[in-house]
Amino acid sequence: MDALKLALTEAQKQAENAFDPERKTRFEKVTAELVRYMDNLNDVSRLMKERDLKVAELVSFQKQVESKLEKRLSEATDVTQYRAELADATLVFKALTQEGTEYLLTNNERDYQQFESKLDEWKLYLTQLGYVNQEQLNALTDSFANSLSQVAVLIRERNARWDVLKEIGFDISEQINGIKTDAVNDQNVALLLKSMELNLEATI
Repeated sequence: MDALKLALTEAQKQAENAFDPERKTRFEKVTAELVRYMDNLNDVSRLMKERDLKVAELVSFQKQVESKLEKRLSEATDVTQYRAELADATLVFKALTQEGTEYLLTNNERDYQQFESKLDEWKLYLTQLGYVNQEQLNALTDSFANSLSQVAVLIRERNARWDVLKEIGFDISEQINGIKTDAVNDQNVALLLKSMELNLEATI
């Protein structure tokens, strides 16, 4: 961000000192685009902080579900049927959390859809599961899924900001290339004028 601030200060200075209207306009555009770029970059930073908070919430709900399943599993040692059901439930929930983790790693919409599919599977499994407090597990599952849903919203918004940053970066690059071309042309004109002066002096 410090480098961007320095670039902004320099662009503002060049815009103020430029005598050529076209060059002044170019530097003013660069200034405006740099401000936009910094604003969007700040938004990305804010969104990532919000995402991290939501991920922490998600992990908390995940651990609570796992804890309740493990507790019931340890209590069901004397009931073979329920123990098998709870062991299966633990595996089904683990598959759900793995899909959630995969999405957090890739930020890919297909992985989020896979998570939603596993969520439906887990909820259906939960309705058939005895020996647990279904209401409590459903509430925790909803909180877990809601946290990941909010993360998905933040990721989509962040991705949209990244796209804007790419466009702004391209616009800035175009303006800078234009400024470079102008500078080269000015230098060529100066060299041509100098050459003409020397030629003129040689003929006098």
